[in-house]
Amino acid sequence: MRRSRVLWGTAILGLVGLVLLMPTTEDPDATRALRRYLASLGHDVIETENGPPGGGTLIVLTDLRSPDEAQRLLDWTEAGGHLVVADPNSAIVGLSEASAAGPIGFAGTLEVEPACVTAVAAGVDRIVARASDTALIAANDAFVSCFPAGDGALLITRRHGAGRVTLLGGSSPFTNGLLREADNAVLAGQLVGPPGDVAFAGPGSAAGAGTGDVWMTLPEQGRAAVIAVVAAGVAFALVRARRLGAPALEEPIAPIPASELVRAAGRMYRRTRAAAGAGRVLREASIARLSRRLRLAGEEPDVPSALARATGMPESDVAAVLVGPVPSTDEELITLGRDLEALDRRAEQGSR
Repeated sequence: MRRSRVLWGTAILGLVGLVLLMPTTEDPDATRALRRYLASLGHDVIETENGPPGGGTLIVLTDLRSPDEAQRLLDWTEAGGHLVVADPNSAIVGLSEASAAGPIGFAGTLEVEPACVTAVAAGVDRIVARASDTALIAANDAFVSCFPAGDGALLITRRHGAGRVTLLGGSSPFTNGLLREADNAVLAGQLVGPPGDVAFAGPGSAAGAGTGDVWMTLPEQGRAAVIAVVAAGVAFALVRARRLGAPALEEPIAPIPASELVRAAGRMYRRTRAAAGAGRVLREASIARLSRRLRLAGEEPDVPSALARATGMPESDVAAVLVGPVPSTDEELITLGRDLEALDRRAEQGSR
């Protein structure tokens, strides 16, 4: 029972920890603060799927485009635009000769420093990102890696034709909850550069959604919920397990009466003709019972004399029953049993 309570307590504490570590729920427009901030800097913020006309910056926060659709955005970039992709599962990451390396941390948020020399990181001392964001690895030497974390970097950027491609391992630094932390807002302003056109692109079609990892396509709240459900299932299984939980109540296939043990022992003594051993057992049990009734220490020499005083019987008769010769036949054993029973009745009457 105690172990079960400990396991239940551990499971509850684990679930509470997952809930506390779960990111706060944001509305679908989680970057509304970013859009308003960029507009306040003098940028013309618009919504489009193909990038602003005549260059500018195109920001893709979530990307479900197929490789063909992603290539069209890279063609737009090559003509002189700046493409910012904050989805590590985007097909654009692979087409730009980069790859995702895994999360930058375990849980919560963490601070990272730029550790690079590039215009994007100018004036940025540190940013705050969620640990669930992904580290990126550049396969092309033209990339400049900034904000090293995990097995790669949170941001990599390089020239692409007449334009520039900037890839981020996640959009958490630009969400409503983290934009005001550290230098996140400064980084957002540096990404789009001087005042001009800034376009936010939607996720595109779902044609390329099946090509990536399903787990990574889930939102952070969904991942935390799945982990919580799995943890609850494991905890329940451990608590109910046969070796860890409460013992299982099982009815015996053939119930055995409590008296069966006595009968079985008697049959064993009879089959082996162990009358002497059975007699010793009877006398030891009677002496122990009479000693308790007479409040004696249970030593053999004291019992006959004490019982004789209590019952008025001659001590020699009591001693013959309690410490006399051992029986050698079944008849003698039966006689001994009767004498012990009679002696016990006399002792009970004398103690009243």
